[in-house]
Amino acid sequence: MKSLCLIYRNKATSSPGKNLPKDKRSPPKKNNSTNRVQKALLTLPPTERLVLVLREILGLGYIEIAEMTGIEKTAVTRLLNTGRWALRKQLVPPPGQSRQTEKYPLAK
Repeated sequence: MKSLCLIYRNKATSSPGKNLPKDKRSPPKKNNSTNRVQKALLTLPPTERLVLVLREILGLGYIEIAEMTGIEKTAVTRLLNTGRWALRKQLVPPPGQSRQTEKYPLAK
């Protein structure tokens, strides 16, 4: 597993999303929240994306991630924080603006 993580981390991601599996059961929808999260994840640097997936999706602990990837625990913590903030900035509407007003702005 550690080797796979190192390969993933060091792999150049020239075309993000190119190797993502296609789910034939649910075709992509224009405003599908899963698609939004995946697109946002693909904008992150590979190392941030890797530690976020290991922590948030696979549920690994900080020490496990550090051991598996060869990244120091303090760096894992920093990468998780910066990755979470980057995702939050992309996925959460600014204060005072609800998701509904994004789709249907009030006419003046």
